[in-house]
Amino acid sequence: MESITHDPPWSEPSGPPMPKRVRIERSGNDLTVSWNWDRGLAIFLFFFAAIWFGILSVFWITAVRSGSITPALMTSLHAAVGTIVVYKALVNALNVTSVRANLDTVRVHTGPVPVRGGSMDIATATVDQLFVRREQTTNSKGRTRTTYEVHALTSDHRDVALAKHLPSEAVAHFVEHEIEEHLEIPDRHVPGSHRDERT
Repeated sequence: MESITHDPPWSEPSGPPMPKRVRIERSGNDLTVSWNWDRGLAIFLFFFAAIWFGILSVFWITAVRSGSITPALMTSLHAAVGTIVVYKALVNALNVTSVRANLDTVRVHTGPVPVRGGSMDIATATVDQLFVRREQTTNSKGRTRTTYEVHALTSDHRDVALAKHLPSEAVAHFVEHEIEEHLEIPDRHVPGSHRDERT
């Protein structure tokens, strides 16, 4: 088994160098590309959750001392929000996504923390092309967050998202390139891909 790790930025037109946080393993006909989620974001979310629950604890202590459950009930929704923040922090701190490709299957797995759509299999014979798509989300404060996805275009014209929430453009294009090269899929233009946005 071969294991490689580098960290230069992605560049064209030659094959993209391996970005930081990405690992490659080759074993027989199997290629596995894996990467960590955003641990920097996880630290921020844990810090936010600590402050959030610290404030809520004042209400809970008051409820215990007063013998009234009203303060606790008033913060139940806030506690649920804090729990979601902790979950997202754990996802980003612990999760690793891996894409394993061979002549039979392209398999995606994310863990150990469960996430929606974290695992899937697609028959290699149906994969016609891979491409990168950029996604932008805006929060309630108007701040925009950009993430990248690797999609597969199948022979029956389905658009399948293989990997979402990739941390950078470099990681997304590297994953696309390595899988296409391993499966000997010629790189062709796909309308609506991130390549269109850069030209």
